[in-house]
Amino acid sequence: MEKIDDIKYILSHLLNLSLQDIGEVVAIDKTTLSCSLDSKIQKCPYCCSSHLHSKGYYKKKYRLPFNHSNIKIVLLKIKRFKCQECHDSFSNSIGLTPRNFTILYSTIDSSLIEKVIFIISPNTTVN
Repeated sequence: MEKIDDIKYILSHLLNLSLQDIGEVVAIDKTTLSCSLDSKIQKCPYCCSSHLHSKGYYKKKYRLPFNHSNIKIVLLKIKRFKCQECHDSFSNSIGLTPRNFTILYSTIDSSLIEKVIFIISPNTTVN
């Protein structure tokens, strides 16, 4: 099985997130991964109040092809908040891919090539 750091790197590129946004990654079985988004929200995006209440998590499921024959299911836990001032609810899911979004194997392959080139020579860019 792949290393957790490699999986975090791949997930960050495929889900359009930064590495700091991805929390603990746990392998449930050979085909299923579970991870949570770390919460960096400190104020309401609607009224800018800092009086927030946690509403728990909601889950989103992604099917990601890690290579031609290795398709992983990623269960992503996303934290929800409710503002005590304006009573709007929101989450920190900004940057996630749209619903029913398909990721091509070529995208994954290019992400892995970028990582290999960065490990070999950090000053090189891929065109």
